Amino acid sequence: MVMGTLGVAADSGTGFTNTDSACCGSGIMGAEDDCLPNSTLCTDHEGFLFWDHVHPSQRSAQLTAATFYDGMSHFTTPFNFKQLVAKKMTD
Repeated sequence: MVMGTLGVAADSGTGFTNTDSACCGSGIMGAEDDCLPNSTLCTDHEGFLFWDHVHPSQRSAQLTAATFYDGMSHFTTPFNFKQLVAKKMTD
């Protein structure tokens, strides 16, 4: 999933304003400690690729899932999930 998330984020037009820091966490790039109730939160979570030092943000996870489902071949090789389901139903 990480490679998929990073690939989608690198695609121009995704609108992410921050692709190298976590929205929730502390320390350098928000990635040194877990996201806890007293952690610093970003003000624009839609613009962040990562929620914390482990998880993608909700928006990046949605974009990644949509890409895996019906994305172009340079992200989903040899075929995406939509094509896989269509193939299974015809076999």
